[in-house]
Amino acid sequence: MYKVAIIQNRLQRGGRLQVMIYMIKVLNDEGITPDILTLSSRISDDDIKSSYFSGKLRFNIKEVSKDFKMPFEWNILYFNYVINKYLYKYDLIINNNNTSYLLNKNLNLLSYTHFPRKARNLSAKKSIHFPNGPNKSIWDYKSDLLCLASKFYRGDDNQNKNELIIANSNYTKSQILKYYNVSSEKIEVIYPPVEENYVLNRKQKNQVVSLGRFSPDKRQLEQIMVAQKLHDYYFYIIGFVNSKEYFKSCSDYIKKNNISNVKLIADATKKQMIELLSTSNYFIHSLRNEPFGITTVQAIQNDVIPIVHNSGGQKEIVPFNELRYDDIKGVLKVFSFLLKLPDNQKNIYIKKLKENIKNYNVNSFKRRLKKLIYKKLI
Repeated sequence: MYKVAIIQNRLQRGGRLQVMIYMIKVLNDEGITPDILTLSSRISDDDIKSSYFSGKLRFNIKEVSKDFKMPFEWNILYFNYVINKYLYKYDLIINNNNTSYLLNKNLNLLSYTHFPRKARNLSAKKSIHFPNGPNKSIWDYKSDLLCLASKFYRGDDNQNKNELIIANSNYTKSQILKYYNVSSEKIEVIYPPVEENYVLNRKQKNQVVSLGRFSPDKRQLEQIMVAQKLHDYYFYIIGFVNSKEYFKSCSDYIKKNNISNVKLIADATKKQMIELLSTSNYFIHSLRNEPFGITTVQAIQNDVIPIVHNSGGQKEIVPFNELRYDDIKGVLKVFSFLLKLPDNQKNIYIKKLKENIKNYNVNSFKRRLKKLIYKKLI
């Protein structure tokens, strides 16, 4: 039986973990129990089952080193360096870490790239999700003190001849091609697995829902400011609390401005999220340069019209300019457009959006990933 490892510096809620769950499922279906190599696991088996997957999974979590407190970018490079001595015994390593830099160049690698870390690090901006935000500072301890990781990544030439790269969208693929000396033929695009959770519920008039971790880059505060101007709409803003400080700032803003048409729901269960999606008319997603956007696909599955930022992989999921925006003024313009749109026209949009996402599903992900796994093993 083949020995397979999946590597990721930290296990915590988010898109990377959701993709990993279905990687494990694909391997389990082929009789393989993978080892998950990480620095630290911040989510329990019960959390995985309640939030991501209700079926039985077989895997072994192995924490390979102490998760020292250090800037996040350093943490990833440290992990890739120390993990090498554990990987020689595996037939295949599935890399879920967004970079193969510092990994042994002789490893048999299948790398799933949610967004290349080199692209993040060589950007002049502190965050690619704040294109109009501040430039990087050398004193940024939380991310990259002295910009050391950013300088390090300039030497990342991606010269592992045994590596096959998977991109989670065509947008991500374009960024890999931009920053690495790699041919287009070496990169496969496999959209993340989006579980079909369609629930037939009566839609509530002018109900808006948002799904995503509470974090500044997800811009829930911006969504609250939009709700503040749209008194005839009720907003449910749902997500796990990634930043307690940011969640508090959102809550404080609502209280300070006496906003009555917004409800924040922290650490919602999968069941709660699907129920609110199924009763909503509109979904709003505010992250800039989102590499893909799993929750947008989930919204469309539930006949919810998405309103998304005009950047990144969201443009692949929502190919209609009139449903995308650039700023708060643009969001209000989209809502105004939808308010005047007859129901039969809204249904046409939903039908076209569903047709567009027909390959963004679990079965497609599993089928294509299985094919690549065997291509690497045989």
